[in-house]
Amino acid sequence: MPSRNTKSVNKAAACDKEGVNVVCDGCSVSFLVPGMSDEALTSITAFSCVRIFCVACSGSSPIERIVSEKIEAGNSAVFDEMKKIEKLNMDIKQQIDAIKTIIDEGDGKLSRMDAFGSKLCDEILVLKREMNRSFSEVVKSEVGRGVQAINNDSKSVQITLNKREGSQHDAIRIEERMKTLDDSLKNIRLSHNLTIQQRSDLKKLLDDAKKKEESCKEGFLYRVRGEVGKWKIVQFFAKKDSKSIMKKVDTVHGLICDGLDVMVLTETWHGLDGNFAIGLAKPPGFQFVDYIREHDPGHGGLIVYFRKEFKFKKLTLSLISTFEAIAIRLSIYKSVFILLAMYRPGSAPITVLFYDEPVSILEYLTILNSDILLMGDLNLHVERTADPQSIRLKEIFDIFQLVNHVNVPTHILGGTLDLVVSSHVFPVLNAKIYLSGIISDHSFIKIETMIVRPAPKTAMKSVRSWKRVDEEKFIGAILTSPVSKPCCNDDVEK
Repeated sequence: MPSRNTKSVNKAAACDKEGVNVVCDGCSVSFLVPGMSDEALTSITAFSCVRIFCVACSGSSPIERIVSEKIEAGNSAVFDEMKKIEKLNMDIKQQIDAIKTIIDEGDGKLSRMDAFGSKLCDEILVLKREMNRSFSEVVKSEVGRGVQAINNDSKSVQITLNKREGSQHDAIRIEERMKTLDDSLKNIRLSHNLTIQQRSDLKKLLDDAKKKEESCKEGFLYRVRGEVGKWKIVQFFAKKDSKSIMKKVDTVHGLICDGLDVMVLTETWHGLDGNFAIGLAKPPGFQFVDYIREHDPGHGGLIVYFRKEFKFKKLTLSLISTFEAIAIRLSIYKSVFILLAMYRPGSAPITVLFYDEPVSILEYLTILNSDILLMGDLNLHVERTADPQSIRLKEIFDIFQLVNHVNVPTHILGGTLDLVVSSHVFPVLNAKIYLSGIISDHSFIKIETMIVRPAPKTAMKSVRSWKRVDEEKFIGAILTSPVSKPCCNDDVEK
């Protein structure tokens, strides 16, 4: 018995040491399974639902592990394909950029060729025109070019007339401010931006002009004119009084050039009809109407400047003796009004006739059915509201429904002597009264009115060039038309 038991134990130990090597389905590692025979392994693996795992792989789910491995393998393949596609895209993009560069270079070459071709065509056309021109045309063209250059120079003179001083209105405003300075600043004077040498040259010319004027027995005026650095002494005709327009040619010219459409001057003392000073003060594109005192041409006088595009008609007034007047019917676009310029000498006494004559003139102008704009120097103190003379004049304005737009002093010694009076419906938008004593002893009055400019009318016009008409077809069309057929008596009766 004991011997048999010992034998059995030995056999079991030998059996424990024996086994079969199997492969893990999870990690594919071979390991020994003690106590398993080949027949047992074959029997176990015969079942498809049986899997063998090692100790390391037995801790995780086999299905998850298999799926994860397959996903990782698939992702790796996808990444490889994406890298290949990205590389192909980069190659295609580089090729497209190269093609675009070639196209842009081609377009640039075509543009340069087109520009060169256009320039060449223009030069050929110019050459053809030059070859077809005759000698007389060439001379005519050169002469015309010279005349145009002269015209441009003459225009530039008007533009640069006040280049250094600025506009005339600016100069007036500066003078007004200087007159309001304190006594401690009364010696301040305006000076232009000149160099030391230019000041010396100008002073010398002014002294020479003054000497010539003092020594001139004919009484001519000598003035320094010209651009800065290009001055010269200019001789004018016989001297007039300081109130004459002769002394204020540049001032009047500058005021009109600053944007005035109409300018009325009183007490001009221009003396002769068509005095050259009137033309010197008149800018291009303007015309004028003047009045000269018949019994005393050297005093009084009226001048009205206005643009050439304004239609006008000078109205004939009845004989007047207490004042001077010009009446003009102005048509500006579709606006029509009567401009009445008046001047009453301050030395003449005010009589009853002075009130009767304006009434007769205003009655005549009212019949013409147009608005009235009265501007002038009446030398009557309208600011004295209790004065019978002022009251009588205001009554006349009220009778004809006229409104005065000046209510401040207009003379250097005080008093409202200059008036701007209009019909109550005439649109006077603004009236600016400049300080007196700058241009003359009277103030310069500037008003703004509203003139509506109509919109231009356009029309479509169809024309046929007779040079392009086929004569044969035209004759055939006439012959085949009813016009060329003989008419019947019935047609005539109808």
